[in-house]
Amino acid sequence: MGSVAKFLFLFLSLMSLTSLEVTRGRIRLNYDRQRGSVIISTTESLENPRWIPLTWSRDPTTTMMSIRLNGQVLNLQPGGQFRLEASEESNGLLLTYQGTKTDVLVRYEFLTTRYSSIVDGLRLTVEITNKDSRDARVDFRYLIDTYLGEQGNHFLVDNLEINKEFRIIGRSSQSWVSARGDNPPQVGILFWLGDGVTPPTRTIFANWKRLRDSTWDIPFSEGRDFSLAPYSFNDSAVAVYYEGMIIQPESKQTLVLALSNVTAKDLIGARIGTESALADSFESTVEAPSNVNNLLQLLRRDRETVLDLIRKVNIKMNNPDSVTSDEIAAMRAILRELEGRKKIFE
Repeated sequence: MGSVAKFLFLFLSLMSLTSLEVTRGRIRLNYDRQRGSVIISTTESLENPRWIPLTWSRDPTTTMMSIRLNGQVLNLQPGGQFRLEASEESNGLLLTYQGTKTDVLVRYEFLTTRYSSIVDGLRLTVEITNKDSRDARVDFRYLIDTYLGEQGNHFLVDNLEINKEFRIIGRSSQSWVSARGDNPPQVGILFWLGDGVTPPTRTIFANWKRLRDSTWDIPFSEGRDFSLAPYSFNDSAVAVYYEGMIIQPESKQTLVLALSNVTAKDLIGARIGTESALADSFESTVEAPSNVNNLLQLLRRDRETVLDLIRKVNIKMNNPDSVTSDEIAAMRAILRELEGRKKIFE
């Protein structure tokens, strides 16, 4: 092996030790083992994918989860109070935080929303276990360092433009969006607050540094801008709070969160993926409407399915021993279904 080949081999080996990447459809998860952070990205095109992070990625630790256990704030990061393990699962990623008195599991699962033929969202399931012999008072906070809307409207809350400090109480809104300034938006976070998820106690939109430097909470100041002079200017973020949980000894509390790329519009009826990426494409295809009201929309959906299938086949070709008979059957079924529907466009 030449010196260049050896260098590339060592470089790729090192990358595999420090990062973990899982991709389905339009969503990619990158887990940084050293920092303990997950970067969620999307792409506008599967034909020529350019992956765009949905949160600030130059320092991915600016987005973080925390719990408040009996009044003590614990950040879910490597070191400190927790031992962190990460593993790829059949439909996503699992992070396990092991502490002395509590364990926290965060599971990222791919979602396909009702207007998409391929994966375009995520469900996050947070499971908090009390290992102590006494009841535990627990709160949970998800601090999201948004950036895509900072050149225009920072946020949309049920289509209301938000460019100042703002809050949502409970489920008084269906969703919030932080998106790039396209019209209509093509890239951005849609964080779902409607049916199918655990309603937050409150959601605060404020300057990132104000939220990050607080012990837990900030004095809410409606109408304040997203700057904190002289440290941080036009720098917005969102803190989503789930508070007031009492967890009995050896018991657990589960929270369900959901988000997607902004093109999803909502997460009503979003479908969790299966253990097979190929089977996901198959289900998306056969569930397409039989009475076609918009041929162009259907053609785009089928084209996305084909591109996603090609990408998945290419991945399997790099490791042919991993291909199962069920996946081969799924591929054949997709091709048969698409062949049959080709008549619609003739």
